[in-house]
Amino acid sequence: MNRYATKISSLITNLALKELLFPTAILLALAASSGFLINHVRGPEPAAPGLTEITQIAELEKILFLPQAILLDARDPVLYSLGHIPGALNLPAEDLAPRLEPFLTELKNKKLDGPYESLPIVTYCSETFCPLAKTLAGALIEAGLKNVYVFSPGFDFWLENDGEIEK
Repeated sequence: MNRYATKISSLITNLALKELLFPTAILLALAASSGFLINHVRGPEPAAPGLTEITQIAELEKILFLPQAILLDARDPVLYSLGHIPGALNLPAEDLAPRLEPFLTELKNKKLDGPYESLPIVTYCSETFCPLAKTLAGALIEAGLKNVYVFSPGFDFWLENDGEIEK
């Protein structure tokens, strides 16, 4: 092969690698910036101390059957508006600071059979690797609530098991 053919062959090889690597690098950057890659590579968030995880729909339904049980959707309001587990309230974990105190005040002002700290509260988000439900549950426990659960499989699991949704 003469030196021009070698240069052309080298350019073609380098161009093919760049065409393959560039889109891959962009996809990795997008995935990392959205948190998707981080959440899916490291696995699910560990449970906060004092937190009980629920992994089955039957367990969730049993708790929600209790009087005054509260179900909290920790996802973004847009996702909540597209569909949520029936009866769930939206308390987004990503912007929790301005919303937590009004939520707790509302609980305190409700006519309850017992102390508001003992209400059964279940949080959920999209799926197992979504940290939002555990973040919200941890904040509720720090605020003094004692009966907090996380439905760790999340909304996607609910849908996969033919759960009804509310919009």
